[in-house]
Amino acid sequence: MFWRTVSDEKDKPLLEYELETMVKGFFNQKLLLEYLHDFILFEDDGSKTIKKIAGYHQFHGVREAVKAILTASGEDGDRRGGVFWHTQGSGKSISMSCLVGQLVQHSEMKNPTIIVITDRNNLDDQLFQTFCDYKDLIKQSPVQADNRIELRELLDSRQSGGVIFTTIQKFGLLKGEKKHPVLCARSNLIIVTDEAHRTQYGLNAKFDKENDIYKYGYAYHLKEALPEATFIGFTGTPVAMDDKDTQAVFGEYVSIYDINDAVE
Repeated sequence: MFWRTVSDEKDKPLLEYELETMVKGFFNQKLLLEYLHDFILFEDDGSKTIKKIAGYHQFHGVREAVKAILTASGEDGDRRGGVFWHTQGSGKSISMSCLVGQLVQHSEMKNPTIIVITDRNNLDDQLFQTFCDYKDLIKQSPVQADNRIELRELLDSRQSGGVIFTTIQKFGLLKGEKKHPVLCARSNLIIVTDEAHRTQYGLNAKFDKENDIYKYGYAYHLKEALPEATFIGFTGTPVAMDDKDTQAVFGEYVSIYDINDAVE
């Protein structure tokens, strides 16, 4: 993959030579040092160590996402860290890992707790294993909640730090509960949502005729449990419908790398 940008992902010279773009964009002293520190990953496949490096879209996308999260999680922030729209096959797991790596080291985040949320067990396992491989980058070993009780224990007892993996279904209510208890009210808690276009829309109540009660979706209970958390959504297919709008939930696009960019 060629390096196609200079100062940010929108700065794509169309008429310059590719080598010139790389020299100006990649070998800028500040950007190069940041890249070497936060965007090189090592993975052990059992027989050898594999080095992976971020592409220009991942590098600039993560940098913009960090800025958006810092603003959204601040005193006057709206807790919407943005939508990270990168098409399928663009390496979102690497982008997530680099993002978490930068957030846990950022002084303004004050040792944040990161929760990575998916909607399927196999995807949860896959991402968890990826982050285990990249534990040196994120400066800690991640943990995975096996059930609702364990998730509550992990969050309720944690004062700072940690990278926790779970599915959104584990934020469901326990038997007899009418609302989800608050598990953490810190503002330096970041929710990284994969497949964001399909997991965070159960905010309006629906009437259950069989039990004669109103029920909310998992996303509603997630916000009950973590009222001050900041959300960022990763997706390759954002949606915009009356009852499902990715930007309405997560905020503006912080990075776009669509199919046209991938083809180029």
